[in-house]
Amino acid sequence: MAWLRRRGLPLPEAARQRLFRQGTVRLYDPATQRVGRVKKDRLLPPGAMLLLPKAAVAEAAAATDQTGSSSQRAADAAEQRWPAQQQARQAAVAELRGALLRNERDFIAINKPAGLATQGGRNVLLSVDDLMPDAFGGLPGVARPSDLRLVHRLDRQTTGVLLLAKSPDAAAWLSAAFRDDGSSSCTIGKTYWAVVAREGGGSDSSSSSGRAGQIMSSGSSSPSRQQRQGKRSGWLPPSGTVSLPVPSSRDPEQLQPAHTAFRVLQQSEGLAWLELRPTTGRKHQLRRHCAALGAPVLGDGRYGALRSPGQAAALADLQQHGSGVSDPPLLLHCRQLELRRPGGSKGGSQLKIAAPLPAAWRALLQQQGWPLPRDEGQ
Repeated sequence: MAWLRRRGLPLPEAARQRLFRQGTVRLYDPATQRVGRVKKDRLLPPGAMLLLPKAAVAEAAAATDQTGSSSQRAADAAEQRWPAQQQARQAAVAELRGALLRNERDFIAINKPAGLATQGGRNVLLSVDDLMPDAFGGLPGVARPSDLRLVHRLDRQTTGVLLLAKSPDAAAWLSAAFRDDGSSSCTIGKTYWAVVAREGGGSDSSSSSGRAGQIMSSGSSSPSRQQRQGKRSGWLPPSGTVSLPVPSSRDPEQLQPAHTAFRVLQQSEGLAWLELRPTTGRKHQLRRHCAALGAPVLGDGRYGALRSPGQAAALADLQQHGSGVSDPPLLLHCRQLELRRPGGSKGGSQLKIAAPLPAAWRALLQQQGWPLPRDEGQ
């Protein structure tokens, strides 16, 4: 399957899965000079050939073709799109190589770009999981490109630090560390940055509750000088925590506990720059918790309203003066991962990996007059 994703016809992931599920993929093994069925997890021997019946490819392409053309025309269209999609793939591989942050003994750290899915799926042609063997298979310490593993995920539009394990053993302890269920001696601290659009849902009280969750603010509850000058309600408290259950990714009817600590780094008339420290790792946890604060992440059309006055004005200004920013970005960035491992003469080891901000972030901070972090330069 991995070879077919990288080198085969540009079929949707669901179509590739269907070919293997229906048993239509054949393998020619030059060592035995025989042709037989092959499973998707089979490692290809040197010189082997994968054989795909043209009718099966045409049927798979036609199933996802929206023009209603015949199977033959759909297959021809897929072949015509092949060069362009290969060029797009090569460009994505080059971009991923340029996003390398660290090459450690057990893992690789990258600064995931916006718009690239972490994992393949329906309607996903390019993903980190698919591209990483080509992008990083030749790095020192990578025994085989197929050994690279995902150990956690970021949403497609979320940017920032993403770790890729170099081996199955490394993937096991890193995955356990991200789960934080006590099965690993290593812990991973996560720090995200988000720019949020306040929609008047903030509260001046020290706590509020609802939907079986709670929002607690800490620090001084008196308004700052900037807030008093603005004479506006709905300003976020300087810091606090959000404890709000979120639906399970496997069973939406089941709620899972989720906790996020937040701190306001900067705040203006309609926007705020937050530091977010999740102590649990649930799907869309940070986006849901920001929305619960009455301040959804800027660019989040799922848990916020892109056409609300605050979001619409900020996004329009960013696209107009955002130094190449075209599509509306999601201003959520995994700024830093901190790996802490016990043991050793000094009581353990600690490794911090930080990801620089993308262009959309730098443009927005400059527009708001908020200072760039010292390690970002000018």
